[in-house]
Amino acid sequence: MNPLAESASADAGIPAPSGGGVAGANRRMRLLLNAALDILPLAMLFCIFVPAGVYPTLFHHAGTTREVCAATQLCTSWSTPWGIVTSNFLFDGLDANLDVMVYYVVFAVMSIFTLPQAKRRRVSARVALTAFLSGVLANLVWLVGAEMEYIRGGAGSPPTSYGYSAVGYGLAGAATMLVILVLLRNTQIWLRRRRDTRVMGYLMLSGFCLFAVIILPALLGPASFLNIQQGVNYYVHSVSFFVSLVALLPIICRRILE
Repeated sequence: MNPLAESASADAGIPAPSGGGVAGANRRMRLLLNAALDILPLAMLFCIFVPAGVYPTLFHHAGTTREVCAATQLCTSWSTPWGIVTSNFLFDGLDANLDVMVYYVVFAVMSIFTLPQAKRRRVSARVALTAFLSGVLANLVWLVGAEMEYIRGGAGSPPTSYGYSAVGYGLAGAATMLVILVLLRNTQIWLRRRRDTRVMGYLMLSGFCLFAVIILPALLGPASFLNIQQGVNYYVHSVSFFVSLVALLPIICRRILE
């Protein structure tokens, strides 16, 4: 059989409809379980919000940045180098951070579910890991740069930073690259292999995701998208976004487009 003539269901990772009865119910349960496991790695990113709810006296400390960092010893600073990781769990506001993460997770999940079943879980895990590690790396890059500037200037207080946004912008960058790669894959399928309604539907869905994660932020402008304003560590936002955007390309490009 010509491999280019395989069914649309196989290419999209969706099995053929099952019959009714117990066997059909079991199959549907397995599909739901597999779907939950496919998005679990992305859902795990929301664990950064958990410590503030479980241990608020430490992770949800009120006060200025200096006061929070002095009280918790978990911020990103030269005296607390472990803060490049732990600072991602310190509360700095829920609404804006949670909204952004939910927004990008939704479009990442929509893109992942247009992939074959065999690819979904690994792609999901790699997107989540890239997002978190990009946040950690962005904190490290900012810390080194800010500390060098502090040493040269010799005035003011040592640099400190904390908050959820490093991981949030890492997720934004990773989700953006994922949407681009999935759109390319669906376009290849449409042009080279098969032009049925299901593939067309996935292609349109990918286009919608691309509009949501690239066009809309572009219309807002970089200043608004990266939250460039006084008192906000937008340098971490920028580094985390672009590191995850670039890092995800070699990690999953071959797996998605193969």
